[in-house]
Amino acid sequence: MGLKYFLEGFAGGESLYQSVRQARERLQGLEDRFPCATWLPVICQNPAQIPPTWDELRSVKTEEIPNLPLPTKRRFRTTLLSSLAITVLVCGVRLVGLLENPEIQAYDLMMRSRPATGLDPRLLVITIDDDDLAIQRKNDESLAGASLSEKSLNKVLAKLNQYQPRAIGLDIYRDFKAKDPDLITRLQKTQNLIGVCKGSDGSVNIPGNSPPPEIPPGNLGFSDFIHDRDGVVRRHLLFMNQEATSLCPARYSFSLQLASLYLRPLGIQTKFTPKGNLQLGKIIFPNLNSRTGGYQNIDANGGQILLKYRSSKQIAEQVKLTQFLSSPLDSGAIKDRIVLIGVTAKGDSPDTWPTPYGIPLDEQMPGVLVHAHMISQILSAVQDGQPLLQVWSLWAEVVWIWGWSLVGGVLAWRRLSLPWLALATGVTSGVLYGVCFGLFISGAWVPFVPSALSLVAMVGLMSIYNSKTEARVGSERNEGNEGD
Repeated sequence: MGLKYFLEGFAGGESLYQSVRQARERLQGLEDRFPCATWLPVICQNPAQIPPTWDELRSVKTEEIPNLPLPTKRRFRTTLLSSLAITVLVCGVRLVGLLENPEIQAYDLMMRSRPATGLDPRLLVITIDDDDLAIQRKNDESLAGASLSEKSLNKVLAKLNQYQPRAIGLDIYRDFKAKDPDLITRLQKTQNLIGVCKGSDGSVNIPGNSPPPEIPPGNLGFSDFIHDRDGVVRRHLLFMNQEATSLCPARYSFSLQLASLYLRPLGIQTKFTPKGNLQLGKIIFPNLNSRTGGYQNIDANGGQILLKYRSSKQIAEQVKLTQFLSSPLDSGAIKDRIVLIGVTAKGDSPDTWPTPYGIPLDEQMPGVLVHAHMISQILSAVQDGQPLLQVWSLWAEVVWIWGWSLVGGVLAWRRLSLPWLALATGVTSGVLYGVCFGLFISGAWVPFVPSALSLVAMVGLMSIYNSKTEARVGSERNEGNEGD
């Protein structure tokens, strides 16, 4: 009864103390039956605190009430379904090839950013530059369509044989018979000499190049490179089946032939697994598929792997042809090494190729050095245990992308202000790149661009959803207050 009298007075506009007093007075009629009834309404109040009125309690603004988060189960369900939707969308965009170019650009950036590994001590490259070509012409040496005269080639092979290299790679097309009898005999009997030829491709009307007639078929390797749509060499073709009309009979690449010749004294032979993958010792070189990593619908014929450059253009020790022929050499610089002979001249038709280290003509890499990188990759994997560049399975990549979309949902949960949310998203994207780069160094090419895209998309989507939800809740609270 006393509470009823108090609420009637307090709601009618009386102060807190006045309402308590009126409630006591109205209880005086009960004193005969309930002694001390007028003392039942009691309030404990801090004398230093001004008591609020009923109107003041009702006038608390909605915006002063802190925003209450959505129920945890509802937030989790919304985030989970949203992350799945974004993952499906990003993976779909990726499968149709719309993300291939940015993924390849990220691949090149990681390739260039790897720490330097130094020169490969198993290789020596004898280069033929523009000065070497000019000196040969000055000495009246007939080049006969080649970049190395018969006289100079005979001298090079004779000098190399004195120092006993384990393998010699002649990366020069000689699709014509030699005239010098000494050179003919030397080409025929130099068992550790590997020559090159180029395979034919009828689909794009490439006739190819015949091998040197004097070099035995077992000592030949094709020099064909696999390049991407932008012309950059990122893949390593190890073996292929030549066309029936091909001028080049070699099934194995120039780099594989030289690496196999180098490994043969160690008891390591070339063989194939039941799945058709190349195996050297305990190392298996898995063939690429048409959809591999960031690649979508590429031509994966033959035995292809990702080309793992040795982290710099300077792959091995180099010596110019003229210097090699005119200067004495340390036997340790050649003995048991692979010696490559190739052209680095920048003449009218240079043998240069775009690589992740440079696409413009002045930054392209000579073909002989690309071969050197390929040889070094094979030897480093077999002898040094260096991991090959490989990719995860399709489902593992999907889970990886989904995981980073969930990370974006967690960032959106924090309800940060826009500048802080943008900063947090940027830092998280940097962490993602660092993780991808660390995995890249260890031999795994994992999706960076699709993961970053799903992360940012999830942050944006959930931020919009949170804003609309909070606006709706605020509107409902305002309507409730107006109803009161």
